[in-house]
Amino acid sequence: MGVFTVDMPNDPGQLAKLCAAMAAENVNVILCAAAIGESGTVVFIADNEAAASGALEGGDYAFAEHPSVTVRIANHPGEGAETFGKLAAAGVNLDLVLPVRVSNDQFYAVLGVDDVDQATAALGEQVVTEYSD
Repeated sequence: MGVFTVDMPNDPGQLAKLCAAMAAENVNVILCAAAIGESGTVVFIADNEAAASGALEGGDYAFAEHPSVTVRIANHPGEGAETFGKLAAAGVNLDLVLPVRVSNDQFYAVLGVDDVDQATAALGEQVVTEYSD
């Protein structure tokens, strides 16, 4: 799975425009966004990566695709430190964290990493290929 980052101006309606571009291609997304000053970044996964990429190219967006792994982390103090420490010990650089599901017991996130194989080896059973509702 890949995760997208899109850089855009921090202006009213920009996120709505991006979501409309995805909807026009029948692409469902899970996203997170942050803005500081005059610019912002949207991070998302899509149920149809090819269509999402096409919509971004057609809309002339500045975007990138990042390799990623989806992980399950226990939702308890210190678990993030342990998980991200495993990546650091394996020499894996973490580019982004996109929360996709949170419950009282579990936290699922898509992690943008510079080496999927190393991340998968370092995190072992925390890596998930699919999860159910």
